[in-house]
Amino acid sequence: MKKGLKIVGNILLWLFVVVAVFMTIIAFSSTKNENGVAVIFGRMPITILSESMDPTLKKGDLIISHELSPEQKGTLSEDDIITYKVDLNGDGFMELNTHRITAVRTNGGFVYYTTKGDNNAIADTQEVRYDNVVGVYNGRRVPAVGAVLNFLQTPTGFLICVVIPLILFLLYEIYNFIRVMISMKSDKQNKEYEEEIKKKAIEEYLAQQKTEQPDKAVSEDTKTS
Repeated sequence: MKKGLKIVGNILLWLFVVVAVFMTIIAFSSTKNENGVAVIFGRMPITILSESMDPTLKKGDLIISHELSPEQKGTLSEDDIITYKVDLNGDGFMELNTHRITAVRTNGGFVYYTTKGDNNAIADTQEVRYDNVVGVYNGRRVPAVGAVLNFLQTPTGFLICVVIPLILFLLYEIYNFIRVMISMKSDKQNKEYEEEIKKKAIEEYLAQQKTEQPDKAVSEDTKTS
């Protein structure tokens, strides 16, 4: 039972290490991307931050989008769900938003998309120019994981959920290594001690035999006389 629990514990620990490495890759790749989105083999994990796409996509979902080349960004169609950059708050900073394309318009060599949230009554007032598109949803999502991923990508979340547990894991493995080494050394010492006891026992036995042999010789001489 104890051995089984130890095996399960080790499996869980290594699974955590795999997840931590994955999260590290996402965190570092997102910092290198111009859109602030992680890109892994052409796929982008994106978090849904509002309820505007209910019931198709729910707040907190993690969706997977395809990264698009500049040429592909201008070839999207109605009903595609895209993630794009837009100034949602009018503060001059571009945020990411995920909505569905409801219309496509070309003007002056540029392609513009009209978008709308599935849960919204009217279309968005701002059209999305093709070069502001970040990715297109590929139909895969993981419910409620996006919020966790967002937290892990913050310095605090990364420290609490990845760095500190990894340090504890490393210390635990060092402790196990030291414990095994001490156990091996102890076993070796015990064997050496046992061998020493056996050696002494044999030496004492041989010495006793040597002592008894002259006594036997004297006894035989007495009988003969």
